[in-house]
This record gives sequence, C-alpha cells and structure tokens, in this order.
Amino acid sequence: MPKIIIDFMDGTQQKFEVPKPDDYTTGRRARLDMFLEGRFMIVEEEAVENAVLFFPIENIKCICIEDTAPGIELPPYSVRHAKRVIR
Repeated sequence: MPKIIIDFMDGTQQKFEVPKPDDYTTGRRARLDMFLEGRFMIVEEEAVENAVLFFPIENIKCICIEDTAPGIELPPYSVRHAKRVIR
C-alpha cells in the first residue's frame, strides 16, 4: 500500500497509507496538476468517520509518496531517475 509522508516546516511529520492509484495516467496527471495549483493538501481520514484534514501548502516542507504505481505523468520540468546520496 502506498504511503504519503508529509514533513512540516515546524519539524513534525504525518504519515498516511493510501489506496494504490488507478492506472489511468491522464487522470492521475490531472489530479497532480490540481494539487500543485491548490492552497491545501486535503486528506480524507478513514480512521475517523467523516474527517477531512486540510494542510496549508505553505506549512509543508516536503511531501514524499512511496510505492506509487510506475508511469505517473509528471510535469515536464521534473527531475527523473534521481538517486538520493546520503553523506
């Protein structure tokens, strides 16, 4: 199951397990574009009935999405096939 890890400017972190995205690449690209244009990252939390979390983008330092389906249509300016170097 894919994970979303949100690192906040104040040093705290939130982790979520999310359903695997569909294989419809165009739809996933449209959702990515909408996310990048928005002011909030919005997460519907399954553990709490009818709970929706709104995270202001300006409070987020980094978002990591692990184990996502390959072939997501990233914007053309994205850096691809990078390897993280730990020193």
